[in-house]
Amino acid sequence: MSKITKSTSSQTVSAVRAGISKSTHSKIIIHRQASEIEMKKINWLWPNRIARGKITLLSGNPGLGKSQIIAYITNIITNSGIFADKTACADGNVIILSAEDDAADTIVPRLKAAGANLTKVTIIESILKNNKENQFNLTTDISALENLLITLGNVSTIFIDPLSAYLGNIDDHRNGEVRAILSLLAKLAEKYQVAIICISHHNKSGSTEALLRVLGSIGFVAAARAAFAVIKDPDDENRRYFLPLKNNIGNDKTGLVFSIEPFLVDDVIETSRIKWIDGTITKTADEIIRIQANPHKKTARDEAKEMMKELLSTGSKNSADVISKIQDAGYSLRTIERAKTDLGVISKKSGFEEGWLWHLPMNPPNELEDRQDKH
Repeated sequence: MSKITKSTSSQTVSAVRAGISKSTHSKIIIHRQASEIEMKKINWLWPNRIARGKITLLSGNPGLGKSQIIAYITNIITNSGIFADKTACADGNVIILSAEDDAADTIVPRLKAAGANLTKVTIIESILKNNKENQFNLTTDISALENLLITLGNVSTIFIDPLSAYLGNIDDHRNGEVRAILSLLAKLAEKYQVAIICISHHNKSGSTEALLRVLGSIGFVAAARAAFAVIKDPDDENRRYFLPLKNNIGNDKTGLVFSIEPFLVDDVIETSRIKWIDGTITKTADEIIRIQANPHKKTARDEAKEMMKELLSTGSKNSADVISKIQDAGYSLRTIERAKTDLGVISKKSGFEEGWLWHLPMNPPNELEDRQDKH
């Protein structure tokens, strides 16, 4: 530690003793020795994916299910539930900022369809300033958000959908301005150990690098400790991928697969909810985007067709064995079924114990009357 001269003010002396150094321009650098800092574990909301006390980014094109994912995560939080990857979540309250969806006809029906405990969800609609309602603004109203956190208590998560709607007059393409706002948000998250999940859209750039598809400044991605994307399955219009773009704090790099199913709330209100499909995928967001950018490139469906054709090229095979081998290579049952249809694979019942046999149409068995295209 630097020596203290007689001319040093008592205020500076206190600062130096507290571990603060004074520069030649009267600016004070606050610092601590690494040995004085107590280590701590990551406080997980969704283990190895989304952490409390940190900012997480969720991006994707409109209409792919980001809002339904908000409802799904809210359900897990407010019911101390189990996530799709079998990890557990502690109970907590949730705050939602949503500029694009109406609370009465969209947000609450989706929450109820997902099974969320509505008594633990607070939806911010506006902020009152000088007896006038205004849209909440992160550049001026973070202190009001902090007061709400204190009032509600036990808040584990804040959703901001989309983040760009709450940045006020700042230019969301200017890195410095974005970082300044997100720095304040990060401090709030750390102070109250709240997971702040920010929603963003994808831009229309031709980049095949997923991180560069996030709308606005790269500062959005840089500030987030973890970032995920919702991307459509190139082989199936009804399937969506929930894929990691970056994960600086967790060790799970796998993606999840889901579809969106219609749901009727109270027998009268039509809405939708997430339906997770078993298993994880290891394909990256970059790989999927490259396929979307170049549709003539081989898809998973094409690859599954080639593998199935090779397996059946030597004659009939047990259908369960064929499916098992192709699934082991990383392809979904839906992709396998589509590949089978494309190839015109024929199914033949071969006794009770043997089950169904598959063969290619160019090498048919003798009893064509047993053909069963849907088995």
